[in-house]
Amino acid sequence: MAFFMHDLHCQIEHLYQEWIDKPNLLTVYRGQIVTQSDFEKLKKGQGGLLSFNSFLSTSTNPEVSLIFADSNGSDATSIGIFFEIKINSKLSSTPFISLGNLSHFEEENEILFSMHSIFEIGEIHQINERLWQVELLSTMDNDKRMTELTDYIRQHTKKSKTHPWFRLAELFFQMGHHDEAEGILQQFADLLSIYAPNSPLHRLVLHRLGLSKHVKGDFTNALSLFEKVLQHHDTSVENSAYMHIELGYIGETYLRLGKPRDAQFYVKKAIEICRKILPSVHPFFGNTYNWMGEANRMTGDYPTAIHYYELALKIQEKYLPPDHLDLAHTLDDLGIVHETLQNHSSALSYHQKALQIRSKSLSSNHPDLAKNYVNIGSIYASTRNYIKALSFYQKAVDIYEAHSDEIFLDLATAYHNIGNVFLEMRDCPTSLGFFQRCLKIEEQKLSPDHPTVAKTYSSMAVVHLASGEHAIAASLLRKALMILEKDSSSNVILVQTTSTCICEQCIGIQANNSWCIQDAVGYQLHKWLDKRLTRSPFDIGLDPNLVQLNSNQLEYRKTITR
Repeated sequence: MAFFMHDLHCQIEHLYQEWIDKPNLLTVYRGQIVTQSDFEKLKKGQGGLLSFNSFLSTSTNPEVSLIFADSNGSDATSIGIFFEIKINSKLSSTPFISLGNLSHFEEENEILFSMHSIFEIGEIHQINERLWQVELLSTMDNDKRMTELTDYIRQHTKKSKTHPWFRLAELFFQMGHHDEAEGILQQFADLLSIYAPNSPLHRLVLHRLGLSKHVKGDFTNALSLFEKVLQHHDTSVENSAYMHIELGYIGETYLRLGKPRDAQFYVKKAIEICRKILPSVHPFFGNTYNWMGEANRMTGDYPTAIHYYELALKIQEKYLPPDHLDLAHTLDDLGIVHETLQNHSSALSYHQKALQIRSKSLSSNHPDLAKNYVNIGSIYASTRNYIKALSFYQKAVDIYEAHSDEIFLDLATAYHNIGNVFLEMRDCPTSLGFFQRCLKIEEQKLSPDHPTVAKTYSSMAVVHLASGEHAIAASLLRKALMILEKDSSSNVILVQTTSTCICEQCIGIQANNSWCIQDAVGYQLHKWLDKRLTRSPFDIGLDPNLVQLNSNQLEYRKTITR
């Protein structure tokens, strides 16, 4: 099949060059049925570029194409598109040929374009309720957007001239089909371990397999693969150009495991190597600065986090196309920090910019869009607009649950945030249900002593306190604090002293059969953890001002309950 497609492409190019009397200006038409979500993406892309990923069959007869476009019938999930395609062969070298009497349907006056023809999206008009007309314009060979995109793709893929299996896995990976990518990579890695162990290609495949595990939330196995690749690297200067990549990803994986101090160690080593061998605006600096920003955010150093995020964004804006997904990731990170600092308007602006980028590039059910919805929902929750917050959280949940073959750790984050909203609304049964769903996923995807699990325990404890189940609450708080005592980024002494106070308070409250949620230290712990971990299940840090025993309030409550 590949040989046939290549041969057909070459024939179209050859005949196009030999077509002496081809028209300078040509208008052709095409009718096509698309899904509602694809049409929405097409509308958002007006003024941008559109590429067809197959040979493009068109007709000079508009009536024929209109029949195809209007054939969707009563299908409410699809939209008919009547494409009007205007070609200027003087300005564009997009190859096409007239099939003329070669076609079985001569009356269609078919014009065939080669694969991956690119057009600019012009005017869009509605013909009727389920039929739209879209104008497409041929792009000039020196189009600035095309040049930038081509240069980026060339730069991004020139290092990937490797085995077809690897390129196929990379394609699935970029499309978000991680199970398929992982299956291909695992088979390839097994073969290489026999026939070419520790070769550069073997290390590359193991690294990409680690990325696949990482994206699916299997951070322990991802870390193991990255460390295995690093062990096989020569530590000479010549090979350090590859070591910085492994060091960086090991650090980033420690971030996902909730260990920001370990992450800082490895990312710092990666940056040190980068500064010796790479130009100051090299793309990988964008990644390492981003990771260093996240490590500082997780330890509560927000000004330093913003500094690194802004460094990353500055570099990314220089070498990435304006709608690249890495930009969206950095914008999201900046939004999260600004929300933590209660800069809600700035946070919302960053998240909306990120959503705008992702909406143009991703399918409507892509998991990365769900992350954006969670971030925006969190801002509305912080400003007590609970109805709007739940709306965005539900959009995220719908996307994650649609991928029934995968379990996303970010789905746990969405469940937890929904539980928080219902807790604030004092709907304890519903709140507890979402926290339990959250914990079920975390138990599958995280280690038992991950700080995120402590957050969920504390949240469930607050619900049980509000429901008068103080013994259960005390048990959950003890579990949360035992985890925090193990965490290297926490103030261990303060956590240990607070642990005793909280548990004693819960037991005392149980005896007094009285509790006030606003004054409970357990609730203070919950709010502290919630502030640290609202959107990302990997942040941890201790703010003594938020975790303290208010002895005056406690003594006052004891007095009035005697």
